Amino acid sequence: MSAPRRIVLAGALAQKPGKAGHAWVFLQYLLGLRDLGYRPLLIDQIQEPLQDVQRHWFHEVLCHPVQPLEGILLDEMGHPVAFQRLRRATPAASTNRPAHDPGMGGQLTGGDSQGPIPSRADCRALIEDSLGLINVQGFLRDAELLQAARRRLFLDIDPGFTQMWQDLGLTDFLDVHDAYATVGGRIGQPDCPIPTCGKDWIHILPPVHLPSWPAGGLHDRSASQPEAGGQPPAEAPPGEGALTSVISWRGAYGPLEYKGRTYRLRVHEFRRFWDLPAMLRGEAEAAPRPTDSGAERNRDSEIASASSRGIAMQLAIDIDPADEEDRQSLISRGWDLLSADSVGGDLESYRDYLRRSLGEFLVAKNIYVDTRSGWFSDRSACYLASGRPVLAQDTGLGDLLPTNRGLLTFTSAHQAVRQIRLLLDQYPVHARAARRIAEDHLDAEKILPRLLHQAGVDA
Repeated sequence: MSAPRRIVLAGALAQKPGKAGHAWVFLQYLLGLRDLGYRPLLIDQIQEPLQDVQRHWFHEVLCHPVQPLEGILLDEMGHPVAFQRLRRATPAASTNRPAHDPGMGGQLTGGDSQGPIPSRADCRALIEDSLGLINVQGFLRDAELLQAARRRLFLDIDPGFTQMWQDLGLTDFLDVHDAYATVGGRIGQPDCPIPTCGKDWIHILPPVHLPSWPAGGLHDRSASQPEAGGQPPAEAPPGEGALTSVISWRGAYGPLEYKGRTYRLRVHEFRRFWDLPAMLRGEAEAAPRPTDSGAERNRDSEIASASSRGIAMQLAIDIDPADEEDRQSLISRGWDLLSADSVGGDLESYRDYLRRSLGEFLVAKNIYVDTRSGWFSDRSACYLASGRPVLAQDTGLGDLLPTNRGLLTFTSAHQAVRQIRLLLDQYPVHARAARRIAEDHLDAEKILPRLLHQAGVDA
């Protein structure tokens, strides 16, 4: 049997211990590549002295219970400090996808082991032996290791920031790659102001590893749908019967000035919608936004009279103490807040939270919205795969995905209310459609082969 072909994925995993949503971004690619018959290897480089919690998280994530994965963790100087490998086979062991391990010797089989840490030369040899390297957000900057790869694919998962920084000369890490992919599905369109930086961008949707995100559960139990008032029972676990999301209030970056315009963050967009729970309960009536026509307001009334059910709105939120005023404002307006760490501290808890939810209510970063970038959340892909409908702020998604069932979009608070009412009125239909969208458009086994072929990493 020939050895599975190795593909290297470079990304920042250990830097964010206990952030399961972030870890799942990489797992979708690693597990998808494994299912396609490749042998994926994660390479992660920390930017500060290694902490025990980082090493532990690195191993915990890669010790996938069904399909353990391989990875090398580098210190800030580029020297390997941790190694997650597949178990070395013994004569008595039953083999599952046996593979020769170039550069390290021996035969490997399913299972996990924190084996002897390889040298930097070993790490370089593994990259040289691979079909290519996928560099998520250009995270790997080590010139020697990058040059060792036959093909280098830059994978942009933060569209707008990546290209504008490059165009402004604030960063310079695109040109060392051979191919470029982005989840900004509308970059290059006439009405999208994000610069291409002279690159021919491959457009992809965020892949989801469907076996890890089975459909079923809440949407199969009509009794679990919220009734009038919209509040789930007090004893319900987090997410049960609510529209939810797991978000960072500000994130790692500040607003960005580009060509006379300021592009902002999620916090700035969310303030447009934070009266939504009160609007849904009918306890307050928001003033019409200038873009809302009288006809739209009439339709609001018609839908509200046709469906009196409410719904709980819950956020698992990472918010800095400096934003305590915002946190209190969200609570006073009817948002149910949880700490993001309380539901995303490990892979299973994060997945269970999404799958317990009725669906997702997604507000995007302002930069994704104002540029009509076509960005779609990797987390939203997980909701859809789980049979959980998604109500997403529109970033130009209608050009990329079906948005009439399972995935509904909105541009204003009034439109969001209408879409939520429509979701509640035909919830089983939307739940089934959500899974179909994931199967038809977001399946890693469909997205990754196209990506690898277009990037020249499949030869």
